[in-house]
Amino acid sequence: MLMLLARLGLRAGEVASLSLDDLGWRAGELTVHGKGGRDDRLPLPCDVGAALAAYLRSRPRVSTRTVFLRAIAPVGAMTSGGVTWAVYNACDRSGVPRAGAHRLRHSLATQMLATGSSLAEVGQVLRHARVATTAIYALDCFRLLFAYLAQTSGKQPAELGFEDLDASTISGFLTHLEKQRGVSAVTRNARLVALRSWFAFAAHRHPEHAALIAQVLAIPAKRRDRPLVSFLEPGEADALLNAPDAGRWTGRRDRALLTFAVQTGLRASELTAARTGDIALGRGAHVQVLGKGRKERAVPLSSHTVAVLRPWLSERAGDPREPVFPGPGGQHLTRDTVRKLVVRHARSAAADCPALAAKKIGVHTLRHYVDGWVMWPAGVFPLAGVPRGPVPAT
Repeated sequence: MLMLLARLGLRAGEVASLSLDDLGWRAGELTVHGKGGRDDRLPLPCDVGAALAAYLRSRPRVSTRTVFLRAIAPVGAMTSGGVTWAVYNACDRSGVPRAGAHRLRHSLATQMLATGSSLAEVGQVLRHARVATTAIYALDCFRLLFAYLAQTSGKQPAELGFEDLDASTISGFLTHLEKQRGVSAVTRNARLVALRSWFAFAAHRHPEHAALIAQVLAIPAKRRDRPLVSFLEPGEADALLNAPDAGRWTGRRDRALLTFAVQTGLRASELTAARTGDIALGRGAHVQVLGKGRKERAVPLSSHTVAVLRPWLSERAGDPREPVFPGPGGQHLTRDTVRKLVVRHARSAAADCPALAAKKIGVHTLRHYVDGWVMWPAGVFPLAGVPRGPVPAT
């Protein structure tokens, strides 16, 4: 997993969703299922292929076709969160500051720029749709940093040394971005990630500056105010559920997904990971979910949800190991795809329910939906006379 993240710049979700069928050994290629249901073929470097082959020789023999499996029972497909924790554990074992899986993607971009690759070439490797997105990773950040240093110290980029890039200078640059350029805390933190990637790369090339680099890597991300997550009223939820076009396959899938999400309160990652074999529609209808912290739970399904899921699963007619809500190619939807379809249908529903236009609707909004019903292990009970509000789901 680390080789795929560091050498090919894959996202954590892309590594977790890799299937044995995606490995083209004869052609030396790897099929990656990226954002927005986009599939890309990437060359498989010899060292990455050798690492994959060594892993697959010791991989447990299980029915799932997912390449990477959980190390803790029950053995099953790895999640994107599991990939991130694998990176954390590797950092702890190697004695370097903890970094997420996406840091390796940033580091690859920085390394390519340092060895003379153009911005377009970096964007091609990272599979960015726009060059501007690639610029955010490294180049644009350093352009702003050099302009700041020329203004404060009078030195040009060719005159700079590591002593000019200490922690106080970098902190001053980040403050400058917020105060003078008016960027948000999110953008400030994104610039910091790009700088951390470069300094992490430089740590292996210039150990004589290890103390200075460690101080820069220790600069914390800035905390930001998080707005209260909005919730849906019953009429708003009905408008959202009726927004998908039932005359199209994707519309029927989206309506089943939204109904399922509103009633069960599952997270986006749990929705995308749900398989047809996890759902039981008979007596005591429920869905088996593996959530955060590898915790399993059985979430009961209401009669209305069962009525929506039954025809969809009949039409879906998938193998028990296949996703309940697949993409056009039969693959698992990504969390980003689910987020986009929720936003798209919310905008469409706002035509019939103007109150939705004033709310920022996301997947987590559905998790906070309260319609006078709360799920308990023994069944579903109405809440009489209790005011609605943003109540955490199960």
